[in-house]
Amino acid sequence: MQSLKKSTKESRQFPLVHQGFEIKYEVYPEEDISMERHFIKECGYTQKQFDKIRDFEWFRVVINASLPGDSETLGRAHLGGCCAKDAHAYVKKEEIGGYLPQMLDEAVAEAQKYAPQRIADLKAVLDKASEIPSLASKASKGPSL
Repeated sequence: MQSLKKSTKESRQFPLVHQGFEIKYEVYPEEDISMERHFIKECGYTQKQFDKIRDFEWFRVVINASLPGDSETLGRAHLGGCCAKDAHAYVKKEEIGGYLPQMLDEAVAEAQKYAPQRIADLKAVLDKASEIPSLASKASKGPSL
């Protein structure tokens, strides 16, 4: 079994906005499920069938939805037990084995619940920032004597 190229999570951005939300994905090594146990015990693979995929990457995918330009994730969807020669190609080209549309909808549905509050929070920060006197205006007045 091959682990991901990096032992920590990898976050990538799709060139994708779905229903007004920016979509990113993260790929993590799958540590909750044994690859061999999954395919042989749960999926009924023979040892010979499993040996053909033994060196593939074993991972899980998290889809994140956020407001465009905002780094805070508002919605997520998870899929574990993924197996492919290349995890990132699996996510992008194979659309997570056909699960991508469902995962996008799930992440966006959750994000829609939290978006109004996040927008209000961001607006409050901007309002507060506008109340702070500009350093430039203080500097233009010159030093006080």
